[in-house]
Amino acid sequence: MTAVAVATVLATGQLPAGASGNIPAVALPAGVTAVDPPSGEIKLLDGTYNLVNVGSNKCMGVSGSSGALGASVVQWACDGTSNQSMLIRPISDAPPGHTDYGWHTINPDHTINMCLGVSGGSQIPGTKLVQWTCQSSANFHYRFIDVDGFGISGAIQVRHSNQVVGIAHASTQNGALAVQWGWSNVLDQRWFWDSV
Repeated sequence: MTAVAVATVLATGQLPAGASGNIPAVALPAGVTAVDPPSGEIKLLDGTYNLVNVGSNKCMGVSGSSGALGASVVQWACDGTSNQSMLIRPISDAPPGHTDYGWHTINPDHTINMCLGVSGGSQIPGTKLVQWTCQSSANFHYRFIDVDGFGISGAIQVRHSNQVVGIAHASTQNGALAVQWGWSNVLDQRWFWDSV
């Protein structure tokens, strides 16, 4: 199912033709605060994906296809360019005792040895994501979490802050910044991961 088809399904609350029932509402579990992300982890295979924002149906990408250190990560109408193709790579240092699928790096396909990270390693909500030389620090590690119950969309959790990636001010405009923020179960914090 394409991101556009899934967006339609989520917007209408109806499953595709031939399926029965409705898509279940997503609610925060008891005891979970706006800072805690949901917990249904997804194992993404090592590969290239478009990360499409559910709230805007726009792709995550590096602003202006820049190759510069510190270039902002933004949303833009999906156009098939390599700055919107993200290589998802699992890393092998999941915390001891975790039974999850662990953490990943997100590498823009248009640059070599660059990763997406939270600017300056900040834990402040609203801090933007940037492109930077790949590092082992936790502000470059992400986990993909199922929030729709189908494994086709979810939250992208940032390891160092326990926040999730969203779009600043829930904007639907081209060029709006990707930022970290406490989980609040809103559409701009949900992403489709479409294999490229």
